[in-house]
Amino acid sequence: MSAELDAALRFLARVDDAVAGELVPLGWGTGVFDRARPLVWDGNYVRAELTAELEAAYLAGSAEPLFAERGLAHRMAVVPDEREGKRLAPGFEALGWRRAHEVVMVSRIQPTAPRHKVEQVSVAELRQARREVELAEPPGDADPAVLPSLLDQLASRDELIAGAVDKRHLAVLADGRPVAFCELYSRDAVGQIELVTTRPEHRNRGYGRAIVSAAVAASREQGNELTFLVALADDWPQELYRRLGFEPAGLIHRFRRPARGQRRSSVPS
Repeated sequence: MSAELDAALRFLARVDDAVAGELVPLGWGTGVFDRARPLVWDGNYVRAELTAELEAAYLAGSAEPLFAERGLAHRMAVVPDEREGKRLAPGFEALGWRRAHEVVMVSRIQPTAPRHKVEQVSVAELRQARREVELAEPPGDADPAVLPSLLDQLASRDELIAGAVDKRHLAVLADGRPVAFCELYSRDAVGQIELVTTRPEHRNRGYGRAIVSAAVAASREQGNELTFLVALADDWPQELYRRLGFEPAGLIHRFRRPARGQRRSSVPS
């Protein structure tokens, strides 16, 4: 594992642990739970850190009581070690758990200056715009029956994250309204770019490129030695990030079993 990937993984774990309602030590990892936000997958999962010689069936079986005792409908296991994740993948898939892998991408060069003006705004200015996009395009193809509750839980978790990191909100405005936006988390000389979003009616205008470029610049100005983001491994945005000077550092293996009768649940907040 590269030093950059290790630093990014430790950053992600520290943020999740800082806002968790409950951390459960396991012999092979950590259970991360938040009873107040049961619909948020990133607030309720097991992180499998020491899995050598263990099999997926054992990990899933050991984790099952933790989810059941907390009344959680979904199941999720995160395997930060890429080789171990690859080894465990067939076993999880045989159990009916789906892959939802993510690629950690590290900023190598400063992108060219954005063509559009990017401003730092408050969370209040973004709240309505973000909710409108999430209602139109539900996170993780969330079940419509739980979508309003899910969005409320994601928003409240976002407030907790603001207390764990230095959090900035960057946006392109049109007629005074945010039409493209992202967040920049900073802590311990590491910056993470999150929630890169453009309103559907404003896409294909270069706004996404502008806000990511501005976020990289802001991260470097803050003195962060590493700037990274996490993208879905099988989705197109990572190609945009490559063009902006990001390179893959490694894969995070996530295995999910949705609630019975639901397509999927939530995605990371």
